[in-house]
Amino acid sequence: MVCDDDNDFIRGIFCPHVAVLCSDKAQEICRKNNLSFSDLLNPYSRLTDVNFKDANGSTINVPNLQIAFSNINSQPLSVTKERSRLHDSVNITTEPSNIAVKIGGREITIPENTPWFTKWRRTFLQIQSVSDHEYTKHFLGCIIVISSSDEEQVSILTQQVQQSILPNQNQSPKWFHTTILRYYVVLHESLNPDLTM
Repeated sequence: MVCDDDNDFIRGIFCPHVAVLCSDKAQEICRKNNLSFSDLLNPYSRLTDVNFKDANGSTINVPNLQIAFSNINSQPLSVTKERSRLHDSVNITTEPSNIAVKIGGREITIPENTPWFTKWRRTFLQIQSVSDHEYTKHFLGCIIVISSSDEEQVSILTQQVQQSILPNQNQSPKWFHTTILRYYVVLHESLNPDLTM
C-alpha cells in the first residue's frame, strides 16, 4: 500500500508547471506585501477535485491536482547555494522511529525510515534545473500579468506575449509544447496607499 506522503511527493514533483510573467508595476503592487504574484497564487495551487471534458465529451476527474506557479524571470540558484540548501535539508532532521525485525532468530532494531533522505530528495528535485531530456519542469502555460496603472498597457502586453512565445529551446524558459495555454490578468489596486493624494 502506498503512503499518503508518497502520493503527495509524486503529485508535488510531477505536477504541471505554469509560468508567471508580470509587468514591473504589477510586481511593485505585490512587493508592497513582500510577495510575488506567484506567492499570491500559491493558496490556489492545490485543488481537491478537478473535472474537465476530453475531445469526445467524456468527463474526466482529476483528484488532488497540484499546480506549480513559477516566475519566468527567476534566476536559477548558484551551485554554492544549491549545495548549501541540500546540506541544510540533511542537517535539519528528526530522529526516526525504530522497528524490531527478526532475522535468523535474532532481533535487530533498525530505523523505520530515513527522514534525512526524504528531505534531501525533495530539496534536490525542487532545485533541479530544467533540462532537455526530461519534461517535469517544462511550462504548460503562462499567466501574463499587467497592472491597471501601467501607462502603456498594450505595448507591455505585446512585449510579454512575445516573451512567452517559444524562445530559443537552448535557453530557459522551456515550454512543454509550441502551443501553450496563456491567461491574461489585469491587477488592479483599489486602495491608494499614498494618503497625500
